[in-house]
Parts: sequence; C-alpha cells; structure tokens
Amino acid sequence: RFRDSTDLRAKGVEPDSFFYDQAAQVITHEGEKVTNLTYLADGIVKIERGDRVIAICGPGDYVGELSFLSGNPATATATVVKPVRALVFNQTKLAEAIENDAQLRRTLESALNRNLAGKLMRSNSSDPVAVTSP
Repeated sequence: RFRDSTDLRAKGVEPDSFFYDQAAQVITHEGEKVTNLTYLADGIVKIERGDRVIAICGPGDYVGELSFLSGNPATATATVVKPVRALVFNQTKLAEAIENDAQLRRTLESALNRNLAGKLMRSNSSDPVAVTSP
C-alpha cells in the first residue's frame, strides 16, 4: 500500500475514486486489455477464469496488477459481489510516473508483489470460501 499518495500526485497521477454500487459490475474482462489499476478500499470482488471462481478479493487488494506488471491482457474477469469503493489509477499515467522514479517504482512493485503473494497463498487454500482478503 502507498503510505503517502503525495508522491503520486506530484508525478501527475491523481487516482479516481469509484463506487461500484451494483453487484455484477465487471471491473476487468478476461483476455481484454486492462487500462486501470484498481485498489479496493471496501467491498468484495470475485475473480473468475472461465467459469471457475479462482479468488475473492476485498479491502486492501488490487485488481489489474498482473496486467500492470506484465503489460498483458487480463488473466481473469473481476466482478463486483458486494458494493465496492476503490481508488482507480490509469495504468499508462502510473507507468509514466514510475518510469524515472526508482523509489516510487520500488514502493509500488513491493506493494503489488505483497498483494500477489497474499492472493496466491489464499488461492492455495483447500476451502474455496477461505479464499478471502485479509
């Protein structure tokens, strides 16, 4: 997580605040380009690959981080289950901001890597219901 968003704002990256208030709203579509990196402040999002739920994300999780890190299309579809409040960062602007700022890049990559590691540990749980956010 970012300790202080001032660094991002100074780089011209102003997050948009979104409220997804409808269940079934889709944040990312599997196989499609992802334009935003979304930080979930509240709510629940299910992550599906094909017809299989592979994860449940909640407060403190990111959506679109694999696409941001790799430049590839979405590996899964992210759908709102419980109303979500989120900070949404344009991936292009964010990438430009960290391109010449090694400290900001390390901070962001560290936050995303910690989140990915947590998701991986939760997805390895034998109980699908246990695949929840910390």
